[in-house]
Amino acid sequence: MSALLLLPDPTATGAALGPELAAVLADVQEALPDVLVSASLAELVERGEQDVVALPLVPGAAGYDPGILELALRQQAPGATVTLARALGPHPLLVELAAQRVLAALDGAAPAEVGVLVVGPGSHDPEANAEVAKVARLLQEGRDFALVEVAYLADTGPDVAAGLARCRALGAGRVVVLPHAVVDPGFAARVAERAAGEEGVHVAGHLAASPELTALVVERHHEARHGDLRMSCDVCAYRELQPHPHEHAGA
Repeated sequence: MSALLLLPDPTATGAALGPELAAVLADVQEALPDVLVSASLAELVERGEQDVVALPLVPGAAGYDPGILELALRQQAPGATVTLARALGPHPLLVELAAQRVLAALDGAAPAEVGVLVVGPGSHDPEANAEVAKVARLLQEGRDFALVEVAYLADTGPDVAAGLARCRALGAGRVVVLPHAVVDPGFAARVAERAAGEEGVHVAGHLAASPELTALVVERHHEARHGDLRMSCDVCAYRELQPHPHEHAGA
């Protein structure tokens, strides 16, 4: 049996992370029944697993150092082989999941009447901030939302208040605020606090447990085990996305 280590976003906080992460672990375990899925490297090593794929549940590659993370994991488990999978996004499955969260929060309004404000955590790393903007653009492409804008919670601008003001200035009567995080209800709560009291503003659910997230984790695990022959990024229009078979025993 192979092993898959699912790491929560290193910036995620809050006691509610436990059940959120547990739901993701359960869904992935069901999708990969012959793979031991855990959020604890120590637990995997104690059970005798020496070949582990580690996958950070982060929406983008920027903002953390994969090399440092991989080194830290290997130091925690001397003798074990730890392979670090790619970050989750930007990826069409996450963009589709984001669109579903927005549509669920429309409160009866037509998409064409609604502006969307994608809120990222914010960083001193320009690439991390740019990834949020990329997701916002991908969210708008091919959909009927009146507009999609970006804001950040800290370290850079625009902040949530400025982002909402921009949506209003551009003509959005209603705005859906979308927290750009995977398994971090604490972040979503902080975003909701910043948007509280604003008339016509609804906060969408963040990107928690879902069939889309499970499928993407399975895809990343398959890549780490078997390689990923690709000429471009996940969202490139010229990349032919082939669904990976769920090879349970050898996945």
